[in-house]
Amino acid sequence: MKQTSPNKFSPWRIYLGGAIVCASLSAAAYGIGVRPASLRRAEQVTKQTELRTTRQKANKLAGQLNTARAELARVNEAIASLPLRLEPVTQINQRLARLTDLADSIKPVKLTIDEMRPGVISEGRDYKTVPIYIAGNGTYPACAAFLHGLRTTFPDMAVLSFDTTNNSASPDAPAATFQFELVWHAAKN
Repeated sequence: MKQTSPNKFSPWRIYLGGAIVCASLSAAAYGIGVRPASLRRAEQVTKQTELRTTRQKANKLAGQLNTARAELARVNEAIASLPLRLEPVTQINQRLARLTDLADSIKPVKLTIDEMRPGVISEGRDYKTVPIYIAGNGTYPACAAFLHGLRTTFPDMAVLSFDTTNNSASPDAPAATFQFELVWHAAKN
């Protein structure tokens, strides 16, 4: 029997040593190069997905913004085309004179105004309101004609309340006293 000396290299030892060196180099190459590159790639894929999602949201929001701007333009155009223009509160004396002219224009019997006075001005978000109290006498048809004329002549006014009382002794000559509480919507400026 032949004995091998322990100093001699056996091919299995060389193979085992080579395998260990290759495994160590492979592990080092994976740890230094492949794994970080793989993580960076996964991170890039995640960021690209997030970017795509964010762009889609941005495009959707841009579309909604354009729709809202178009709607705003339509609303502003509709507001600009409205014939109603609120007058400033400084025109209160002219407004009272025009209400008196309306009452005088009722035919065949005009309304007689005994009292007309503005109330305390209150300021809202978009306009000011001025209460106007009117009291007087006339016929029921004249009161109805005044209210109708008020709506057509002064679209910026509203009737808060009205009260009429029959004062006539005869049905042939109906006469009434009236009290109107009106609200004038005036411009803020």
